[in-house]
Amino acid sequence: PFSDAVKKYFIENPDANDPRKYMTPGKEAMKKVVAHKIMICGSNGKA
Repeated sequence: PFSDAVKKYFIENPDANDPRKYMTPGKEAMKKVVAHKIMICGSNGKA
């Protein structure tokens, strides 16, 4: 999901060169994956 989101960003913004901007979609995609993994493992709310 991370690399797919970054690739999509570069396809939509071919002149992008600021890592703060092109890394954001990848980070957001990974947040969703991690949240899902926490939920399916039954670990949500246990920190």
